[in-house]
Amino acid sequence: MWTNYHKWKNALVVPIIVIGYLLIGREPDASPQGKAGIILVGLMVLAYLAEEIVWMAKHQGRPCANCGQKIRVKPFVPRILCPHCGHRE
Repeated sequence: MWTNYHKWKNALVVPIIVIGYLLIGREPDASPQGKAGIILVGLMVLAYLAEEIVWMAKHQGRPCANCGQKIRVKPFVPRILCPHCGHRE
């Protein structure tokens, strides 16, 4: 499951942030749309933290999105270079 999530998460981050920003808007009131935007962005943050915890617990490294080889990285490092294929995560 986490291998597939790792492959398509990069394509979903920007649209989720944009949708969350549009839902939250610039009004200070707590509208239903604003709450939905906060929940959406909060779920994205929780998914990122869950992914990091899973990779740390496995002690095996993350799979490269391009070649699938395991890459040993430090936790919470957003950009890495695959030593096998050179793909930038």
